[in-house]
Amino acid sequence: LRDRLDDIEPLVRHFTGVYSKNLKRKRYFRSDTLPILHVQTWPGNVRDLENMVADLIVDVEDEIITPEHVRKYFGLSAGIAAHGE
Repeated sequence: LRDRLDDIEPLVRHFTGVYSKNLKRKRYFRSDTLPILHVQTWPGNVRDLENMVADLIVDVEDEIITPEHVRKYFGLSAGIAAHGE
C-alpha cells in the first residue's frame, strides 16, 4: 500500500461501503482526510487500512469522518499530517 498510494482512496470507499452496510452506520470520509492517510506507513498494509475504516465507523458518531477523527485515531496533534510531517 505504501507503494500504491492511488489505491488508498478506492479502498477507503470500498471498506466504508462494506462496514457502513454491515454495521448499519452510514458514514463517509471527507476528502481532506486522504493526505493524512497517504503519509501513514501502513505496516500491515491493506489490513491496517481496513481496520482503521472499521474502527472509525464504529467509534465516530458523526456521519462524516473528518481529518480530526483520523488524527485522533493515529494519535496525532491538530495541524500535523502524520509522523511529524
